[in-house]
Amino acid sequence: MAVLSKEELEALGVSLVASKYGSFYSIPCAICGIPVKSRTFSVNRAYKCKVCKKDLAKKRQAINKAEKEQADRLLASELGIDYTHMRRFDKGASKFGKAYAKNIETARKAIEDYDSVPEVVACIELLHTGTRVIVHQPVGDFTVDFCLPVEKIAVEIDGSLYHNDESKEYMRDYAIKYMLGDGWEVRHIPADSVMKNHALFGGYMKKLLNARRKALGMQTI
Repeated sequence: MAVLSKEELEALGVSLVASKYGSFYSIPCAICGIPVKSRTFSVNRAYKCKVCKKDLAKKRQAINKAEKEQADRLLASELGIDYTHMRRFDKGASKFGKAYAKNIETARKAIEDYDSVPEVVACIELLHTGTRVIVHQPVGDFTVDFCLPVEKIAVEIDGSLYHNDESKEYMRDYAIKYMLGDGWEVRHIPADSVMKNHALFGGYMKKLLNARRKALGMQTI
């Protein structure tokens, strides 16, 4: 590579500066013009300052995000799925590793039934325990988030503003248990706790399910 003369460098707005730490090139940022220090210089490279590099990175991320969203919308359309449901499910599924791959695919079959990301996370974790899960089971005038028919447990994932009226909640649970039949119980799980530590929720549910199975004289999971 040919070495440029001082005059050629100046014509490009570049100067070679000597310092006690060695010589370096002072090169104008290709975007804003602020001087950029570099040990080497090439006319084939666009030099950018730190601020402009960050701005470009943000713009690239925004473009990539927009492109992914467009691709996801097209995929959802091809599959006949509402885009909102697909994004909600993908956000929940992203919390899990490869060990949950089969559970994620099973949970995906009910992709349009989830009302929130915590419900998606809870379903995947419940499936991971090894039990059978029914999503959004109608029970009379109510809909239960998850029914676990083997252990006879109804699981409700409660948001922070859910059920401020304890007496109303008690009557709802009583009605659900009555309509589901003898031996059923309703468990309320805070959505925040599911999102904060889904594995802890899974461990708690597995202990609960095994306790119920033992009480019913069934094999544990």
